[in-house]
Amino acid sequence: MTMGGVISILASLKKPRELKGIVVVSGGVTWNPEGATPFKRFVAKWFGWLVPNFPVSTIIDLDLAVRTSESKELLIKDPHTFKGTWLKAGWARTVMNTIPNLYDQMHNVDIPLLILHGGQDKICDVKGAQELYETSNSHDKSLKVYPNSYHCLFLEPEGIAEEVVEEIRRWIKNRM
Repeated sequence: MTMGGVISILASLKKPRELKGIVVVSGGVTWNPEGATPFKRFVAKWFGWLVPNFPVSTIIDLDLAVRTSESKELLIKDPHTFKGTWLKAGWARTVMNTIPNLYDQMHNVDIPLLILHGGQDKICDVKGAQELYETSNSHDKSLKVYPNSYHCLFLEPEGIAEEVVEEIRRWIKNRM
């Protein structure tokens, strides 16, 4: 999620013939303006250049990523979830530099594309998913927004997580 979507899109731009399609789940095409204020972006860019190991932000508030306490517990217990206390300025600078460049190249995405996003995502703005869908040159593209869902679609309650997995499975199966 998030950075995985960005990496997938960049890979499709760099080596489109090596990929049969990409699935972007809560892709970080556009940051949420409530969290990534102009001041925070300015600080991240400059500190990332001057002192890349400088801590600039605490880890993401899990309440922004998931809707339920059960999902939050799963994230806390997940060994693959970042558990450090601070994000480094160098990482933030890389993200801040990558997203605008990606945004300018979205029209070059021309392989099959499935975009899934939470309508209430408080980490990555759903507008980025909509923009990717509208801008890409793919003739085989789908966008599904889950209106009440947050960032971590795979941890959504009420059967949404299972629906997301089934949507991805069906999309891949239809293209194999």
